[in-house]
Amino acid sequence: MPSQRHPDKESVCMYILKDKKAALFENAKNHGFCFSDIVKATTSHYMRLSNKRQRMLLDAWEGRRKEYE
Repeated sequence: MPSQRHPDKESVCMYILKDKKAALFENAKNHGFCFSDIVKATTSHYMRLSNKRQRMLLDAWEGRRKEYE
């Protein structure tokens, strides 16, 4: 059937602050895309980075620290 999900696809779950989630959904809506397209685009970009650039990005991200302060 054409409307069936690809059997190799799996769900990805994460926890995100409500205000950030709302902002991402609004951003996706403004661009005419769905939220999952934002996640796919950013993930795809991240995976194309070299290991060094990935590490630099992760080291610079302080989201986890800010969430718990």
